[in-house]
Amino acid sequence: MRNLLKRAYEFGALHCRLLSPQLASQIFASHGSPEHFQRSAGGIQLRDTGLVVDVANARLLGGAAADMRALTSTLGVEWKPNSPGRLEARLRDLSFEISSAEDVFVLMEVFGIGVYALAHPEPAIVIDIGANIGASALFFASKPWVQRVYSFEPLKPTAKIARANIDRNPAVRDKITLFEFGLSSRDETLSVEYSPEWKGKSGPAALPTNLPRTIQSWKENIELKPARKALPEIFDAAAGRAIIVKMDCEGGEWNILPDLADSGLLDRIDHMIFEWHDRTPEPLEKLLVENGFNVIRRTDALGAKIGLIYATNVRAHKHLGNGA
Repeated sequence: MRNLLKRAYEFGALHCRLLSPQLASQIFASHGSPEHFQRSAGGIQLRDTGLVVDVANARLLGGAAADMRALTSTLGVEWKPNSPGRLEARLRDLSFEISSAEDVFVLMEVFGIGVYALAHPEPAIVIDIGANIGASALFFASKPWVQRVYSFEPLKPTAKIARANIDRNPAVRDKITLFEFGLSSRDETLSVEYSPEWKGKSGPAALPTNLPRTIQSWKENIELKPARKALPEIFDAAAGRAIIVKMDCEGGEWNILPDLADSGLLDRIDHMIFEWHDRTPEPLEKLLVENGFNVIRRTDALGAKIGLIYATNVRAHKHLGNGA
């Protein structure tokens, strides 16, 4: 009852602030809060950004308002309407098309929080497993020390968005190769639940039922190939450069890492940054340590079954500039 009363109060506050029942209902549906919006001579705006709220983008802005304001205040991100229900985000000379609150959260993770903020003293290539909208690929490609990025995205609708975002950035797009399949331990085709609102949550398991839904999800087929078959040619082309693996593939790490270890490819990787899901990560840590990596784990919250692992191959020491 208390939560219902709170939500009723929030809707009333939105209605009073916006003086538009249609906009208020759209923002309310995506759990938007009234403090993020203000009336001005130009209409209703997302505070601190100058972005005008309309019916087409109201739901996106409702769910993403806090992150958008934070990205503007800390990184100077500029937002502007791109097409109905879509925005352009410009930051650090990069441009992205944004169509959901989750897309904004991805920008916050990659550029704001800096979950992949690795610095390296020598030239490297990056293997990007789970490209999503292309944010991490473009983040790495913008680094002078990164010479090539090889991205893998098996969801066709998401890969289309990633390719479009890559193409929006001619200064770095030629560094990136995008493959429209995913990695695993064997060849297989899976049918997964897909939602444009939650592109990064699609995996072997169904989408979590607690995610806010404003549109219907559907089934997409994804193609997966063994890492041991897909990566050797890329590793060989590295030609002595460091190999960095970034991985966020909604549980796929439990198949990919053992396949890399069994095939000997794990020994050729210098650094790994990946998100672990669904289970306790100790088996993955043990596998990495047994293969010469030191491991740092971060858990998203106490008791959560999700977090990040940062691992460095201390056995190889090939690219650390110490002659080893």
